[in-house]
Amino acid sequence: MDLVVKPKAYDYTLTVQTSKLMDILIALFKNGDNSQRTKVNSWLNSHTRDKFSITLKDDFFLQYLDQRDGRNTQHYWSISFNQSHSDKINQFIDFTNEWQGLTLRSLPELKLAQLLYEHHIPFLSNTKGLVLPLPNTLSDTLLSGRVEYDFILLKPLLRIELDGQHHLNPQQRQLDISGDRLLQSLNIPTLRFNATDILKNPQLVINEILSFCHL
Repeated sequence: MDLVVKPKAYDYTLTVQTSKLMDILIALFKNGDNSQRTKVNSWLNSHTRDKFSITLKDDFFLQYLDQRDGRNTQHYWSISFNQSHSDKINQFIDFTNEWQGLTLRSLPELKLAQLLYEHHIPFLSNTKGLVLPLPNTLSDTLLSGRVEYDFILLKPLLRIELDGQHHLNPQQRQLDISGDRLLQSLNIPTLRFNATDILKNPQLVINEILSFCHL
């Protein structure tokens, strides 16, 4: 009889295929020892059936989902885990996750989306568009053309960006400043957070957003 434990409140929930799941389990629970790969694969294959779920070490919940792509294809699993595992897991996942019908590109984006949703703040994520420099504004010519914004809050209208390490690059920093000023000229302010802030201090981030929105 399988051990079935109702999941508690975890920080993240992802859907992964067996190959990625093996990478994650080996990194977390086998000290990165790839010689254990065959053993881990065998254990997973023995549990590819409906309603199998198990909690590993109190902070990692695993549940079998399905073989949605048909016979002789990989199986799908749901994993739920806390922030303590996020860095290791993010190394193995080219992170694109479907959540509530949205595609989030990183753990910080997922966390912020969940916080906005929990606080009933309507938003758009990874919004794409085309921009042109406006008259009477200073703008680097590289700013023209396709743009993509991490989050757009709808009421009040607000752009939120989660900046990773590449935003420390001087050229990227100049583009960020130009883009912020361009939107400000349209009365759309921008809030920027370090991507790690949303993982380490999520309550402080959402508090600042709520304060800005007067909520």
